[in-house]
Amino acid sequence: MNISKNKSLKFLTLLFVSVISFVISITSFCSNKNVVLAQDNSEQVYEEEFVYDSVIVVLDSSISAVNKVHSKEFFNGVEIDYVKDLTYRNYNKTVNADFKQILQLFLVNKTREGVLYAIETLKNLEGVFSVEPNFCERVEATQEEINTEIQVVNNQGLWGLKSGKGINAVGAWNITTGSKDVRVGIIDTGIAQHVDLANNLDIGYDFVNYNTITSDDVESHGTHVAGIIGAVWNGLGVTGVCKDVTLVSLQVYTEDNDGDDKREVISIDGIIRAIDWAQDRWGTEEQIDIINYSISGFGENTTVRQEVSQYNGLFVWSAGNENEDVDVKIAKNGSFALSNLISVGALKSDYNIANPFRWENGTTSGSNYSSSGVNVDIYAPGATIASTMYNEKASEDIYKFCYGYNTGTSMAAPFVTGVAALMLSYNPTLTASELKSKILSSAQDITITLPSGSTQTAKKLDAYNAVLLSLYDITVLSNGTVEIDSFYNNGYTALEVPDTLCGRTVVTIDSLAFANQTQLTSVTLPATVTSIGESAFSGCTNLTSINLGVAQTIGDYAFQNCTSLTTISGLSGVVYIGELAFSNCSALTSINLGVTQTIGDYAFQNCTSLTTI
Repeated sequence: MNISKNKSLKFLTLLFVSVISFVISITSFCSNKNVVLAQDNSEQVYEEEFVYDSVIVVLDSSISAVNKVHSKEFFNGVEIDYVKDLTYRNYNKTVNADFKQILQLFLVNKTREGVLYAIETLKNLEGVFSVEPNFCERVEATQEEINTEIQVVNNQGLWGLKSGKGINAVGAWNITTGSKDVRVGIIDTGIAQHVDLANNLDIGYDFVNYNTITSDDVESHGTHVAGIIGAVWNGLGVTGVCKDVTLVSLQVYTEDNDGDDKREVISIDGIIRAIDWAQDRWGTEEQIDIINYSISGFGENTTVRQEVSQYNGLFVWSAGNENEDVDVKIAKNGSFALSNLISVGALKSDYNIANPFRWENGTTSGSNYSSSGVNVDIYAPGATIASTMYNEKASEDIYKFCYGYNTGTSMAAPFVTGVAALMLSYNPTLTASELKSKILSSAQDITITLPSGSTQTAKKLDAYNAVLLSLYDITVLSNGTVEIDSFYNNGYTALEVPDTLCGRTVVTIDSLAFANQTQLTSVTLPATVTSIGESAFSGCTNLTSINLGVAQTIGDYAFQNCTSLTTISGLSGVVYIGELAFSNCSALTSINLGVTQTIGDYAFQNCTSLTTI
């Protein structure tokens, strides 16, 4: 499309003055907060709104099976219109051993009292693991004023990507910018066909209207989240953390007009169906590797937690914006510490918790936190974050696709999701638990101030360290240094091993760490490495040269069967060479042993070309 210079200026001005409200106001469709009823001999306070027409029941694994039909008569004492299996599988029938069916029971009595009565009646029914209202969740962000200068978006609004205060995405991009083979599901309000996103979007699903139209993001929240994860830099607006990725919209938001009432709902039944839809496609070309969930309920919503436990991919959950201690919520609702779930709090650019947020009604809140330092796994940039947006109220279609600032844990979570996508693109063998472990292990330790005024050591996302660590398994030794245990080769032939991983000095190459890496032709070890373990490079048949740095010990079989090895640098400082260390290195012609004091038995056995020592 050709736009004149004057019209372009007008476009840019309008582009950055659009303001969209992100606080979802839930009206008569859902109940008021703080509903109290007795449950399990204790007082239960439901602090979130819920839908009146149904309840969500999780069945015990002993009576659950994939697509097993449970009649409404099974639920004695409650008048039920019909039963929907939210965990119904169309394709993938494989589930974990502790699989629990999640059912939505549609009630005859569609009132607040009807919901409470159903919960009270069903909670002790044999075979029922848990029962909860069909909660209405909300997105975890609010928009701020935005500046008309495009430089502010490029410089200030993208602070979260930079080194220092941000996540050092630029360092990670020097290693990888991602891969379209990695598919990220975004459970949210939809994703508009923004110019910065279109090339990375694939067909998703609308779990409210049951169709594949997910571009009608009237709240623009999902579009903003998607931009943080995977916007493509086009010279105008923003760039995402993982610029090469496939984004799949899993739309769970609906806006329904009923007379004078405008009802905006993100209900649990849609969320469960979205997670199940993603799991159903595991192992296919449509596999969803990572899910971003910038929606409320962390520490409270046990039904979502249960469904996450059945998902094979990494689930990134925003910790919430209530300025509350999630330890308190989790204490009431059981552990949320799943190996594939990572919870994310929001930071300001001063490394502190993003607090306060300014809401539309004038109230303030801030990122949730964990006073124990346990239940919020990691923090990421979440204040004044620029990203893609959609303004349906713009006067012309061309002005609907714009950019703006948001604040909230909704913005922090997609930074983590984007980094996980970078890591998985670099090492596609990583499991969800490995992704979580490496993200946390590679994070920076920072000090944050809690609302109480006390300080706490917390983890801050580091994209560069995380991507680097995606290739290495390491052990942190007792003195704080690092041992490399194994290496995933992403196509390297000439490899320079880093001198630090996760900010710690690499000193040891452990046994079998690089064994049988037949792609490698040359390796340079950092000057920090002092020990090379048993069989560390054995079977590297195409390795022609290695620089040992200042290694002092070479373990048994360390280079056994490196049949192409001709050049060894750095042997002058070695004091110990183990048994059969260089056996069968048939191309080796000469070596300089320097100050070597001990040479093991048969260290150079079958080195048939070796003429000079």
